[in-house]
Amino acid sequence: MNRLRIRHAALLFCALVLVFAVLSAALAIEHGLHECAGHRCPICFWFYRTAKFLQQMVWVTTGSLFAAGLWGLLFAASSGAKSREHSFTLCSLKVRLNQ
Repeated sequence: MNRLRIRHAALLFCALVLVFAVLSAALAIEHGLHECAGHRCPICFWFYRTAKFLQQMVWVTTGSLFAAGLWGLLFAASSGAKSREHSFTLCSLKVRLNQ
């Protein structure tokens, strides 16, 4: 990836984090300031659903981090097991051609 694409990706990520933070704050403020209508309060219902969703996302995030770590360990182990004599670079090929 060139630098411009990396910058755009970083800018998009920062914008998404900012939007998420603003929406989270708006939800917390709305829940704190509303007048609860009792058992069938729609704001309390959505706050409960959001909390339930975030509890489920903890397992998804944990699984993803575990899988990424395992993949990284397997990649490190497989690249460390290779011998140097089979790896070719442009410099090593040039030296071989010149000899």
